Amino acid sequence: MKLSQAGVCVVSGLARGIDGEAHRGALDGGAPTAAVLGGGLDIMYPPEHTSLAERVAEHGCLISEYPPGSKPAKYTFPERNRIISGLSSAVVVVEAGERSGTMITVGTALDQGRDVYAVPGDIDRSSTRGSNRLLRDGAGIVLSPRELITELGLSPDTLSPSSTSSDPILEALLKKQSTPEQLSFLLHETAHTINSRLLELELQGLVIRRPGGIYAGV
Repeated sequence: MKLSQAGVCVVSGLARGIDGEAHRGALDGGAPTAAVLGGGLDIMYPPEHTSLAERVAEHGCLISEYPPGSKPAKYTFPERNRIISGLSSAVVVVEAGERSGTMITVGTALDQGRDVYAVPGDIDRSSTRGSNRLLRDGAGIVLSPRELITELGLSPDTLSPSSTSSDPILEALLKKQSTPEQLSFLLHETAHTINSRLLELELQGLVIRRPGGIYAGV
């Protein structure tokens, strides 16, 4: 959301997980966002992102190189990744395993001369081994949206004041460190909602993840 508030157009693949959250954050921040699909525009995958795709189409655009009626296949997603990196000034890897599709995007980005950044993750998690290796190999490190905005040549002054002081998750973590499960029980929110917001707060540098999956406010 912070990037979109600074005028950045977020390009991603509308997939489950971080892709979907990237589009949602961009839409919440008020900037256009572009989603590159692995099938025809008339066949939404994953199907639960149909409403999200409609929002993206309304405030940004849906892109596909495949004709209507083309069903997504295992090979189409790696193919479309070159379009994601090609449309982008820089590629930011939030989380990636060593053999994930995200690493294919990184490869095409480097071939296209794009800058690559990564968010550091827990060294004990398999889902962050790929992104951590990128940092080892020289990718730019992202510790906060403000730093990335500066790296992209934009002014951090474009960021709107944060409203996190009224965020119940942040307020809870400033009082006591907790796991996502404990926050879900305490705040009567779904695990998906809690984890999505924790990721956003972590990227903003407002919370940290400690060993054991425990979060604390900073």
